[in-house]
Amino acid sequence: IEVDDAGNVGIGGTPNVYTNYTSLTLNHATNGGILDLELNGTVTGELFVDSSGFHLYTPVSNHDIFFKGNDDGGGQFTALTLDMSDAGAAIFNGTLTIPSQIIHAGDTDTLFEFQGANSMRFKAGGNEVVEMTGNTVTFNDGSADYDFRVESNDNASMLFVDGGNNAVGIGT
Repeated sequence: IEVDDAGNVGIGGTPNVYTNYTSLTLNHATNGGILDLELNGTVTGELFVDSSGFHLYTPVSNHDIFFKGNDDGGGQFTALTLDMSDAGAAIFNGTLTIPSQIIHAGDTDTLFEFQGANSMRFKAGGNEVVEMTGNTVTFNDGSADYDFRVESNDNASMLFVDGGNNAVGIGT
C-alpha cells in the first residue's frame, strides 16, 4: 500500500486504487473493470461497469442477492432479496411504494395505476376495465365493448353483463 504526496492511497505500485479524502476509486482496466468478491477463494460476486451501466453479479448458480440494513433499534434486517433460483424474483420485507403505475413488460397499455388519493384503476389494452375509489367500484367506465361475468360453483355465467348488447343475464 502506497500513499503519495497528494494523500492518494495505492495498492501494488502505481495507484490504481486511491482516495483523495472525498472519494474512493477502484480501477482495474486489465480485467475489464471487474472487481471480484471472493469467499474462501471462490468468486461469489462481481461489480463492474460497461457501456450499458453498473452491474452487480453473482456467478454462483442460485446465489441470491440481499439488500440489508439496520432499523432504528439497531437490528439487522433484509429489506430486499433477489431470488436467483426464480429468475431474480424480488421479495420485499416491507411495504413496496410506487409513484403511480405498475406496467406489464412488453405490453405498456396493460397496467395497474393509482390515479390519485383513494383511487385505483386497472387498464387492459389501453381501456379502463375497473376503477376503485373510496366508496365506488366501477367496471367499464370508458364504455368499451367489455363483458362482465360472475361465476358460481356450477355456473360459469351466474351473472353476465353483455357490454355490446346492453343486456344482463342471470344463470345464462
